[in-house]
Amino acid sequence: MVYSRILTLGDFYNFVRGPLLLAAIILFIAGTVFQILRFIKLSKMEKKNLIRPSAFKKTGWKNKITSQYIKRRIAMLKITVFGTNTLMAAVCLVFHLFLFVVPVFLIAHSVTLDELIGINFFPFVFSDSNSDFFTIIVILCLIFFLLRRLFIKRVRFITSINDFFTLAIVGAPFLTGFYLSHFSTGYNIIIILHIVSGELFIAAIPFTKLVHMIYFFINRFCLESEYSFTDSSRNW
Repeated sequence: MVYSRILTLGDFYNFVRGPLLLAAIILFIAGTVFQILRFIKLSKMEKKNLIRPSAFKKTGWKNKITSQYIKRRIAMLKITVFGTNTLMAAVCLVFHLFLFVVPVFLIAHSVTLDELIGINFFPFVFSDSNSDFFTIIVILCLIFFLLRRLFIKRVRFITSINDFFTLAIVGAPFLTGFYLSHFSTGYNIIIILHIVSGELFIAAIPFTKLVHMIYFFINRFCLESEYSFTDSSRNW
């Protein structure tokens, strides 16, 4: 006699918390390694003779931060998005800050991490009210990005379906998480959707436009440019 059993929500919950989570982490690590190797292949170790005014020349991390250094950095900000579109820069800064801070220091996530790998962030976790407030900020930022792509002509012109897909991937964990903290209807299903959406977000980072999360550090620390933080020697 062949024994068969119908999978329950509990079985699926254990699956998404176990094997599916591991698969998402493996995909993230493999994709990150691939992007780093791709960067090394496409870039070259050679010094470009960049012509910079003396005020914009880098001094490196070893030099002391002087008033002249601070003035130089402030002057450079004027040619970045902070100088050309202050609102967009402010929204991006707040969004990226809470995008990482909220999931890491959420009480429920800290408890889950403690159960899975014995790591927690107590007593630095956020209270429920603070978590709600920061989550709402993230959601409002996502709405701002969505409206910007829908109603600003120059942005809409370069927008594709992938941009909306990216916004959906990022927003789903926060929307479902906010729902779970305030409503109980359909909890067993929403909690699975919340975990799956979070794992999809992690796995998608190296393979979608979210890869800029990786290339931000590569560009700032490994490439020679006016925006790099170090005196790097690699160029495209």
